[in-house]
Amino acid sequence: MPKNLCQSSINSKKLYLSKITYPKNKFESYYITASEVDQVLECSLVPMIAIRQKIKGPKIAIILAQEKHPSRRKKDYCINSYYVDAIINAGGCPLFFSYEKVRQQLELMEPDGILLIGGRFRSSGEWYEKPTNDKADKRAKAYMQAIKYAKKHKLPTLGICAGMQMLACEQGAKMIAKVKNHQKGGENVAHKVNIADESILAKIVNAKQIETNSSHLKAISPQFCGNCIITAKANDGTVEAIELKNPWNEFVLGVQWHPEFFCKRNDAPSLNIFKSFIKATAKKI
Repeated sequence: MPKNLCQSSINSKKLYLSKITYPKNKFESYYITASEVDQVLECSLVPMIAIRQKIKGPKIAIILAQEKHPSRRKKDYCINSYYVDAIINAGGCPLFFSYEKVRQQLELMEPDGILLIGGRFRSSGEWYEKPTNDKADKRAKAYMQAIKYAKKHKLPTLGICAGMQMLACEQGAKMIAKVKNHQKGGENVAHKVNIADESILAKIVNAKQIETNSSHLKAISPQFCGNCIITAKANDGTVEAIELKNPWNEFVLGVQWHPEFFCKRNDAPSLNIFKSFIKATAKKI
């Protein structure tokens, strides 16, 4: 542990993400090692995680993913750079939180909006239409704490892929554990998505149908959608977007695909999702 780290009189410690390309990935990620975060927590401090670039705009709290680096024992905290670029290019200021002391991190951050990214992790067995004995891991619990914070403070919230699934499960929906033919990757068009009239999503993308990528194994069950409204489906019936019956903000949206990838190709629907999200967060300032 670095000398004097625990002697600080403040209750938080600023940490900065660096860039890396993990061996199995083609894209660049931002990361910080788990040990760096653990050292802060061991001193009873709250980590404040950001990128070094100075960004202006509404503050967007983004949950971090995790990735295993071959030379480190614990998984790094990390995030695909496409998410970060999409938020910055839409006019937002990205900030990040790990899985411990989520409420404290968010309270110090005072975000204007919450972004729940995709990824793979262990969800609670009770969140499936066919229950299992699985227990939610730290990451899944962190999503739930972030959603509760968003509800309490009425913050605009965008859930992507697994982030949408967690948003839906918090609202009483159930997941299908395995869907076929939806692990196509984020870079290329996989299928079309049909969007419900008068939905928030339809107004954002200004279309009844769009082309999307697809990179997921789980999906929300259309038979068990809780307090969610299904506002988009693929042709095979897979739920592709949700909104809420009683939203805490005018912008609470979940999408099953990955618009952050398509922002790189100047795809108008994808860009509009992030622009609309940031526009909604700007109203909180």
